[in-house]
Amino acid sequence: MGEYTPFGDAANAFINSLNLGLTIIPDMIHPGDGTPGIVHAHPLTVGCATLYYAATSRVSGGTVLFGTQTSDLPFVMAANPP
Repeated sequence: MGEYTPFGDAANAFINSLNLGLTIIPDMIHPGDGTPGIVHAHPLTVGCATLYYAATSRVSGGTVLFGTQTSDLPFVMAANPP
């Protein structure tokens, strides 16, 4: 999950150490109050009707689980460990 804060480099260094191929893009794609995201069909989202988010950043490199309400930009992704 890409939360927008200035920790991008440290978070990405940790994620890279796990060899998952995921990256947080620190670009604040949706500032403001809690907004319901778009739920993508996946075994990890079964039974989830929505996920509220605020001040998030995009995530790249995996399977999209949740996208932003207006543009469906990915902010929660899953990846298989190597």
